[in-house]
Amino acid sequence: YVLSGRTAIDLILQDMMAVHSPMTSVYMPAWCCDSMLQPFLERGVDIDFYDVSYECDHLAYHIDLDRQPDILYVNNYFGYSNTLDVGAIRLFKSRGCKILYDRTHALFLQDDILKLADYTFASIRKWMGVPCGASLSKDGGEINMCHLQEYPYLHEKIDAMRMKADYINGCGEVDKQSFLDLYASFGHHLVGDYCNYKMDDQSKHLWLCADKDGIKNKRRANAATLQSGLQEVTQITQMFSMQDGDTPLFVPV
Repeated sequence: YVLSGRTAIDLILQDMMAVHSPMTSVYMPAWCCDSMLQPFLERGVDIDFYDVSYECDHLAYHIDLDRQPDILYVNNYFGYSNTLDVGAIRLFKSRGCKILYDRTHALFLQDDILKLADYTFASIRKWMGVPCGASLSKDGGEINMCHLQEYPYLHEKIDAMRMKADYINGCGEVDKQSFLDLYASFGHHLVGDYCNYKMDDQSKHLWLCADKDGIKNKRRANAATLQSGLQEVTQITQMFSMQDGDTPLFVPV
């Protein structure tokens, strides 16, 4: 358990480079944010993208099977059943390519990609109100995490969350801009300082003791309510319908 998703990616890269041959290239989806790219750039890994498009009622992953990267980065989107070609992943893996599975959107979704992934990680704080946290795992071995430190700026995030809670609950003494500034300060620090930090004990305890089935059921119920209500809005087309086993993180339209 580590500080954030980008911390997890960086630790995975460190482990890959220590255990395997040098990692110089990654092939990853073009639908991503800069926090996903940053660890690769700072570790000197060349990034190549494959396109992802929406076609009718599913996502199409335009993976060039002739590419030969060191790392294939795959992820699900929104927590709905994945249409990513498992055969393509299996082909890359057979060539010695390391499969890195970003499971952030699919944390509660069981799929065949898990069986093929060499490394898996997920950002926990996208799913529940913890100050920080991401989980990572490695197939067939342990990741060297002996030098992980406490994050020195985490108090800013915790203070901001407490102040925001007081503000929402009607405490007139809390200035909204004060906790917004704390959130911004924490985010600023995280951009430049994210390597080799662990998940704090409070966040880890909250996650380990959380009712995981309750989280899944609430997410599914919320998504079902949104999807039902949005059917009456003719200007909106929903991208997906919910299948058995899906646990949506978002309801994309």
